[in-house]
Amino acid sequence: MSCEVCYNTCYGYVACTCDMTCYGQPGQTQYKVQIDGTGTPNTFKWSDDGGSSWDATGVSITGLDQTLNNGVTIRFDSTIGHTLNDYWVFWMGDGVWIGERLMPYFENYGGSNLVRHQFWQGSTIQIPSSAIQTELPQWKEAMRRTSYSWFRLTYDTGAFKSVPDFTILLMGKKIFDPRNGQTDWSDNPALVVLDWLIIHRYGLGVGYGYIDMDSFKEAANWCDANDYKFNGIINDRQAFSDNMEDILNNFRGFILWSGNKFKLKIFSDDAAVMALTEDDIEIEPSSFSFNIPGIPEAINKVKCIFPDKKLNYIANFATFDEPEIISYEGISQFELPLIGTTDFEQAYKLAKFILKRKKYGTTFQLLAHPRTFILEPGDMITVTHEFMGWSSKKLRVSAIALAEGGLVSLTLVDENAEIYT
Repeated sequence: MSCEVCYNTCYGYVACTCDMTCYGQPGQTQYKVQIDGTGTPNTFKWSDDGGSSWDATGVSITGLDQTLNNGVTIRFDSTIGHTLNDYWVFWMGDGVWIGERLMPYFENYGGSNLVRHQFWQGSTIQIPSSAIQTELPQWKEAMRRTSYSWFRLTYDTGAFKSVPDFTILLMGKKIFDPRNGQTDWSDNPALVVLDWLIIHRYGLGVGYGYIDMDSFKEAANWCDANDYKFNGIINDRQAFSDNMEDILNNFRGFILWSGNKFKLKIFSDDAAVMALTEDDIEIEPSSFSFNIPGIPEAINKVKCIFPDKKLNYIANFATFDEPEIISYEGISQFELPLIGTTDFEQAYKLAKFILKRKKYGTTFQLLAHPRTFILEPGDMITVTHEFMGWSSKKLRVSAIALAEGGLVSLTLVDENAEIYT
């Protein structure tokens, strides 16, 4: 049997069903973890070449995530009670499941090989698969620039109760990193945003001259420092802006157009770039307005849904709420699917940020001195004004436009350091 192919783009480590087309080459590293001590706690040794040599021995089991190398982590449910020399073998990046079992189970089932599998990397000179043509002579598609897998199963009543699902854990496409000028595998979400902007085949195809690379370098460093990652599939059947929003939802980033360039910025408790006083601001009934979200817009619980890598990429969710408000208002929930988040900790951080960001949702519109025209959306400012009782009140610029009389119309959003804690 062969797989129907659809067109999606994969970044980071991705668990794909067999009818997904992914860009990038899966890893080939075979890991072996073996119990080598039964004291308290038990210990293990591990290898990244299938056990031919050992990278470390006598490693104490902690019951927490323990890093091997290349970003691979393992976790034991218990620190004691294991059997000496028990071992586990797995592959980094190219795990293939048929149903609920890894493919090697079927490659030696009762002494017989019940599965044939081939993977094509999606090169520009790729030719039609001879293996598929043996089964389907009419197959003529080279599938250039598209990586894909093909499976052929031999039916066995003991091995298969029905046609199984196929799942492949692979490493997504290689992307450009302006910090070192290299194109390589990465799960940094800021670099995924950059790739989606500059790639012609499925992205926007923006020239490098229209990208503020310094802003992307800063955002990428922030993602590394704060442990935000993107491991997911982009559905290219959506509008470009929808795909971009799906990516940005997985960290606190936002895109803006400024100085004839695209910039990537991070929502954080930034320092103010400008301080405004009563001399800079015109606040009167005809020029000042504000909007406080009403009960229908107010939320008190955020639920982020994500494919959990610790549950074999089954959908899981993380929530953050305000129990006291829920107790007398009832639940007003906002749900957000995260296509590139695969661990609970990141999903929880995002749920917490979203709820706190929406809590401070009051917007203000006012007229300001022409000098404020140099501001751009996302900038943080402080405002001191007796009318509103503000003393160095922190606000974020949401929109900016020229108004009559040479003044500048500013739309500002309420800010508070609590949002980012």
